[in-house]
Amino acid sequence: MQVLSFPYGQVKSLAYKDVFYQNHYHDLKDFLSFPPTKEGLREAILQRQNYDVDRHLLHEIWKGQYIASATELQLFNISKITEKTTFTVTTAHQPVIFGGPAYYFYKICSTIHLANSLNADFPEFHFIPVFINGSEDHDVEEIKKTYVFHNELVWDTPQHGPVGRFSTEGLDQVFGNFSHLLGHSPTANQIITIFQKSLQGATDYNTFVFNWVNAVFGKYGLLFLNMDNAHLKRNFLSIMRAEIFETPSQALVLETQNALEQFGFKPQAYAREVNLFYLSHQSRDRIIPEENNSYVIGSQHYSAEQLSEMLTAHPEHFSPNVIMRPLYQEFSLPNIAFIGGGGEISYWLERKQQFEHFGVFYPVLIRRNSFLLVPKNIQKTIEKLHLEISDFLLPEHEIITKYLGLVSAHSTDLTEEENSIMNAFDAVAKKAGLVDATLEPFVHGEASKLIKGFSNVKHRIIKAAKSREETSINQIKNIHEKLFPAGGLQERKDNLFSFLVNQSDKDLLEEMIQMSDPMDKSFKVALLD
Repeated sequence: MQVLSFPYGQVKSLAYKDVFYQNHYHDLKDFLSFPPTKEGLREAILQRQNYDVDRHLLHEIWKGQYIASATELQLFNISKITEKTTFTVTTAHQPVIFGGPAYYFYKICSTIHLANSLNADFPEFHFIPVFINGSEDHDVEEIKKTYVFHNELVWDTPQHGPVGRFSTEGLDQVFGNFSHLLGHSPTANQIITIFQKSLQGATDYNTFVFNWVNAVFGKYGLLFLNMDNAHLKRNFLSIMRAEIFETPSQALVLETQNALEQFGFKPQAYAREVNLFYLSHQSRDRIIPEENNSYVIGSQHYSAEQLSEMLTAHPEHFSPNVIMRPLYQEFSLPNIAFIGGGGEISYWLERKQQFEHFGVFYPVLIRRNSFLLVPKNIQKTIEKLHLEISDFLLPEHEIITKYLGLVSAHSTDLTEEENSIMNAFDAVAKKAGLVDATLEPFVHGEASKLIKGFSNVKHRIIKAAKSREETSINQIKNIHEKLFPAGGLQERKDNLFSFLVNQSDKDLLEEMIQMSDPMDKSFKVALLD
C-alpha cells in the first residue's frame, strides 16, 4: 500500500489547534513538560522514574482481567509491569459502538507503533501500549452510533448512567445490521465472528468492548484498562478528597486556559468547583458544593462529614470528570506519553499546573496519526479526471476551479485580461488628471463600472464551462464527499471496518500499525490496493 504524506497546513479540513500543535509546539513550551519529540521522550523516561506508581496493583488487575484471554505478548507485558524500568504509552476513548469512527483505531495503531519504536530505541527499558476504555462516560449520544458504508447504525437504548455498566440488551439487533452491511468476504466473516463471540461472552457493555478490542489488538501486546475499578479508585482517594474539599482544579485550569488564549486556543473543557461525579448503577451525578459546608448530589443534600465518610467507605462511587480524568489516568499508570487527537491534546494543554499542584507526572503529549484512506475505484476516477490525490485536500470549489482550468479548451481564468483593463484605465486616469485633476476619479469610477460588467461576463463563462463538464464536476463532488464527508475528516465519520472488509488479501490493520508513526508530524493518505 502506497502512503503519501502532507504537511498538516495543506489539509484544509483540519482544525486550527491541530495544525498549530504539530507545527508550533515549541511556542507552547510553558504548557508542556516535554516537547513531542524523540528527545522529549528520552527526557520523560528519565524523569518518570522519580514518580511512584502502584505497579503491583496494576499487575493484579491485569492478571485477573486476562486470566483466560491473554496472548503471549500480553502475558509478557503483564509480567514486566512490576519492574521499575517498564513504562506505558497510553491512549483513551469512549466505548463507541463497534469502534465508531476510524480515528478510534488510529489512536490504538499510533500507540502500538510508538511503544514498538521505543522498545527498539531504548532496549534498557520496556514499553507497553495501553488503551483506556472510557466506561464511566455517561453521554450515550457519543457512543451509540457508527457509520458503515455511509449507513448510520444506532443502538437505541433507554439505559442511563455509566455506559460501561449497561447491559447489552438491544445490541444483537444492531449487530445484525452491522453484519449485513459488511457482507460475506473472507475478511468480513472474520470480523463478524469476532463481534459475535464478543457479544456472546459479554455480561455488560464494557466486557463486550474489552472482548472485541482484545480480539483485534491482543496479538500486538495492547493492554486494555477499565478505570471504573474499585482498587484504582481507592488508590486515588487522597486526590479525590483534596479535589472535593479543597477545590484547587478550577482556578488552576482557568488560569491556564486564559494564558492559552494568546495562541488562539479557546477553552476546551469547562472546569467546575468540584470535578468529580457520584456514580450509581443508573446515574452519574455532579457533586455541587453549597453554603454552610454542604453538598448536593442529585436531589440529596450531604454534610461535608457525610460526604467524607462516603468517599472513605466507597471511593468506587466517585468518578473523575474530563478535568480530573487525565490526572486519574497518569496517577494510576507508569506512563510517559499520552496519544490523542487534536481536541484531547488541547484540553491536556490546560492541565500542567493542575498536575504540578497534585504532584503527578505530566507526560509527553503526542498527536495521534491522521489518515485518509482512498479506495482503488476512487483513485482510478481521480486519475481519469487528470487530477492529483493532493487536489482533494483542497475545498471542493477550489478543486472544481482547477479541473475547469485543466480541461477547458479556452481557459476560464480571466485574471490576465482583468489586469490589462485595470492597467489601461490607470494609464488613462493619469493622462486625464494632467488635463484636469477632477477627471482622474471620474475615470476610476468608469473603470469600476466596467469591472462589474466584466465580472458578470466571467461568471457566465464559468457557468457555461461547468454546464459542459457537469458529469465530471458531479464526480468531483461525490469523491470529495466520500473523502471529506460534509467537509470534515473521513476518520471522524466512517468506521474502519468499512475499509477492512475489502482488503481480503491484505492485513490492512497490520500495515496501518507499521505506517502509524505519531512522531512523523504529517497527514497521511493511504492508497488502498
